[in-house]
Amino acid sequence: MLDQQHIDEFDRDGFLTVGNLLSAVEVAELSDALDQVLAKGPDGFAEEEPEPVSFRSLS
Repeated sequence: MLDQQHIDEFDRDGFLTVGNLLSAVEVAELSDALDQVLAKGPDGFAEEEPEPVSFRSLS
């Protein structure tokens, strides 16, 4: 449940931080999936596959 402090932080910063939202395993799985999408590149998606609007690697 959000309290007024959380709402104020969101209004000020535009985001909230939460601890331990995802497990280490879930983070690793999501990271691997993202790496696969980035490796395909925008031209690597078949017509029937949803294409990312845009993406870039920040690393």
